[in-house]
Amino acid sequence: MDASTVRLSLLLPEALASSKRRFLVAIDEFQELASLAKQRPRIDAFAIMRSAWQGQGRVAYVISGSGRPMLEELVASRSSPFFQRVVSDERPATAAVGRGLPG
Repeated sequence: MDASTVRLSLLLPEALASSKRRFLVAIDEFQELASLAKQRPRIDAFAIMRSAWQGQGRVAYVISGSGRPMLEELVASRSSPFFQRVVSDERPATAAVGRGLPG
């Protein structure tokens, strides 16, 4: 799988949504996607996600996982593609909630 295939699949929910039907996409164990960097160093999955998601107005994303430090770093680290683009919701079962991503 290459970066363009990943990007196209991330654009699918917005393409399926309409003005009358919105989508919610939940991704559990989100921190596991960091392992893609090791397996496929040419694909920056988080940067591709941010790029694809930031223009989506009819899709909300919920990211969660058991790797709380990694999730917190995704929200708080200035070097993260999601820095200041994700709303953190400190719930026991959910570390971060993203509702669209501002451009």
